[in-house]
Amino acid sequence: MEHGIEPAIADVFDTDAVKAVVSRAQPEVVIEHLTALPRTYTRQSMSAAAAFNTRLRVEGGAHVLAAAQAAGVRRYLRQSIAFWAVSGPGWADEETPLAFEASPAVAADARVVTELEHRLLGNPNLEGIALRYGFFYGPGTWFTPDGDVAQQVRQQQFPIVGNGAGVWSWLHIRLYPK
Repeated sequence: MEHGIEPAIADVFDTDAVKAVVSRAQPEVVIEHLTALPRTYTRQSMSAAAAFNTRLRVEGGAHVLAAAQAAGVRRYLRQSIAFWAVSGPGWADEETPLAFEASPAVAADARVVTELEHRLLGNPNLEGIALRYGFFYGPGTWFTPDGDVAQQVRQQQFPIVGNGAGVWSWLHIRLYPK
């Protein structure tokens, strides 16, 4: 237990197990970061992971939110997505609409993200925060000089979108020595 943090493990699809873990922890704030993205980034790996990733966020996220509410959590922060925002002039923020008119995969994910945001932000029993951010880059991510995307760009296999047709948002990851 470092810095007062004690890990707890539960199957996010087991409602009772999630409620027990959250109740035992008695948190003031829950930060939900459920995702099941593949280790490597290709169209095939992303397509293969999509259904489980959606189930994890929708069904698993509902269990975590219900457990937080039952435990009397006052603030709930959930991961959201900025890179499906509709492109336009200026900066995109949490109020920018998502791209429902995009490709079928992007539009489907934008609808899921919107459903999750509404589920949280419409909950009157806690303060909800949907934090929209972009792609992680830095050590251990897909977006490094030796990462999957860089290799695909070099091999002209990565779709580059130009002329303002897409929104790219980035969050730098830095690894610190222990």
